[in-house]
Amino acid sequence: MIVRYTNKYCASVDHAIRYGLHALCLDEVDGKLLVELNDSSVLHPNYYGDSIFDGIDEYEMRLFTRDLTVVFHELVHVMQYSNYELELYTEGHGYWQGSLITTTYGESPWEVEAFDLESKLLNSYMKSN
Repeated sequence: MIVRYTNKYCASVDHAIRYGLHALCLDEVDGKLLVELNDSSVLHPNYYGDSIFDGIDEYEMRLFTRDLTVVFHELVHVMQYSNYELELYTEGHGYWQGSLITTTYGESPWEVEAFDLESKLLNSYMKSN
């Protein structure tokens, strides 16, 4: 997967993204990952990032923090999109592994998986450095 930055570049975030892409077996996936890094958590309190998929070959991660936990969380969503497990319409509403799901943010299976894997990825990343 090709990684491009739409505005700012941060070496530590880039290093974590490349580690996560490899750990999640996404480094060989065809497509582009566009990363938008904003330090504007003031504008988005309690909202740290999101990810979007165009349905073909372009993924976008918007990060409102440089917290690597958020980076890995959003990379899990990129993995879910690339495996065609997740098709999200609005928060808590979408298709998960072929089934229509309507639930709350914290109970959605794609978020449960992302929260589980973010800490595992972060721990593995920290041990490797």
